[in-house]
Amino acid sequence: LAYLDENKNHEVDVLSGAFMFCKKEIVYSLKGFDEAFFMYGEDIDLSYRIQKSGYKNYYFGEGCIIHFKGESTKKNSMAYVKTFYKAMNTFVKKHYRSGGAIVFSFLFQIAIWLRAGLSACYLFIAQISLLSQADKTVNKAKQFVVVGSANACREMEKILESKVDMNNDIARITTVSSNNMEITNYIQHQKTTNTKETVMVLCNDALTWKNIIELLEKMRGTISFRFHAKGSKSIVGSDCKNNLGESMSL
Repeated sequence: LAYLDENKNHEVDVLSGAFMFCKKEIVYSLKGFDEAFFMYGEDIDLSYRIQKSGYKNYYFGEGCIIHFKGESTKKNSMAYVKTFYKAMNTFVKKHYRSGGAIVFSFLFQIAIWLRAGLSACYLFIAQISLLSQADKTVNKAKQFVVVGSANACREMEKILESKVDMNNDIARITTVSSNNMEITNYIQHQKTTNTKETVMVLCNDALTWKNIIELLEKMRGTISFRFHAKGSKSIVGSDCKNNLGESMSL
């Protein structure tokens, strides 16, 4: 949020482009995002230019969204390392190239590329480790649990049955009441009694997005979640920023 109001709290230097609100006239006056940034860094650049124009950036902690990271580029890929640090270098070249800032810019660029080199080395080692453990990995059968209205559950069952190998991947598809307490109790019961991987599909017809986000925060890290937006006829979700998410539709 970009404001001139001096009484606002939670002032920050940079806002994430994944969830940023700004007055239209500010965006127009600054000509929006700079196309010199192919990916990453454009939100840093816009936040910086907003401040230079006399406005301030504020973080509003009461709002939240579901953001799937790693969908444009995998976080554990060389493409990500190259793109991300190239964007950081673009930012430094753009804003720190005059007067005494030239020395700072030069040193900063060296630091950026050193960090990029370390990230690349770490990625290489991590990939070797994953390859050595690949043959030891055991794929657990999945159990999909659909949470939503009767109509949504029937629709989700059709999607799952058409996209997933029923013999190998799904033990069964069950439905649960949209009451958050009942969902939590069900998950806790599954953790202690079920050896199969549980994937819970949360439908945005019986559950509001606020309910869904509260549930995610409460049960984070316990099971996998997928989401169905009312009227979308699809299921989407992501378990890790290092891998692409999943999308299924009829």
